[in-house]
Amino acid sequence: MPNVHRSAQFPHVLVDTNYWKSFIHSGLSTAMSDRGCISVYGTAKPARRSPKGGGGTNHSLSAEHVARSERWVEVTGPYGTVREWSWLPTRPDNHWLDCLVGCAVAASMLGVRVPGQATPRRQRKRYTQADFTRR
Repeated sequence: MPNVHRSAQFPHVLVDTNYWKSFIHSGLSTAMSDRGCISVYGTAKPARRSPKGGGGTNHSLSAEHVARSERWVEVTGPYGTVREWSWLPTRPDNHWLDCLVGCAVAASMLGVRVPGQATPRRQRKRYTQADFTRR
């Protein structure tokens, strides 16, 4: 999050969407109870429709949308190989995938980590009054 205090910009977050979309897809494709698994609540059974309109949890529409809204191509550059994601011309709506990526980014900003994942800590230099007077 860049510092936007006393500027004309609004608060925003800069995100590497290629990394986070790859993270989400690899987490969803990981087997249940394995490290790094991203699971969705409920059962895998199709929902039963009740006369009142409710009934069960059916995630097939959201799963299809996330799985088929974009495709990736491996691109090799000076810093390594990455998956570059792009939307399909026949499916320009990828709102559910983008919302899922946004939730993963927000969770990461709040400190949520995958078990076993190292938490990067940045060493902050403590400044004293003498440091500021020397400038």
